[in-house]
Amino acid sequence: MSDGALPYFPISESTLITDRARNPWHLRKEPIMANRRENKKTAAYKQQMLFIPAAALLVGIKRAILAAEATSRYFNADAMKNRREAELYAYEFTNAVDSVRAWAGCAEDMNRKAVKLDRHIMLLGHLLRNTAPLINMHTTVAQRCELLNVALAERPALDESDGVLEISITHGLEDSMLRGQPSFMGGPLFRALQLAALYPQASFPVEGVTLDECLDKLAELVADAERKIN
Repeated sequence: MSDGALPYFPISESTLITDRARNPWHLRKEPIMANRRENKKTAAYKQQMLFIPAAALLVGIKRAILAAEATSRYFNADAMKNRREAELYAYEFTNAVDSVRAWAGCAEDMNRKAVKLDRHIMLLGHLLRNTAPLINMHTTVAQRCELLNVALAERPALDESDGVLEISITHGLEDSMLRGQPSFMGGPLFRALQLAALYPQASFPVEGVTLDECLDKLAELVADAERKIN
């Protein structure tokens, strides 16, 4: 059976992202504070202050997806190990009924947790799909390419009309800088959006919603997932 040790699920890291997004001075206190008075009314300054929470939202969703996927793989592997132990006990020790049931029950428990995490990834996909227009509004295509790790060779073909969803799904360029090959369509955002498309549900309203409220929703989803697997 499982040794009781849970895998790394970075709820605190996700909370840290939202805290920094709410207080952008924490990220770049010195250079911004030095010229705060001169820059606070400029369009570039206002754009910079909105880019930080928009970037935090996109990166936070991606990190939450990666953490959930890693934890789900852990649970699936543990379930497989427990099923094998149950089969071994059933074959070698015909009287060990209680042990077989214990191993099989532990495998079922691990499977249930993995399914809960798959649903969590689906909900993150819905959150990304519904908040993507807000992220696009406060980022440039160059910034989106940086946040999504788009290969440098692929960036000239993109323009400002290419938002987060277009880069991830239509062009399949998410993490193309890491893969070294274009159009692989296998990044974490792509996988979460696929699940969201397969299992539609009530959408997160974005009309009149602020970036802070979107970050709150992200923190709420991650905290809920942690509660369900513990």
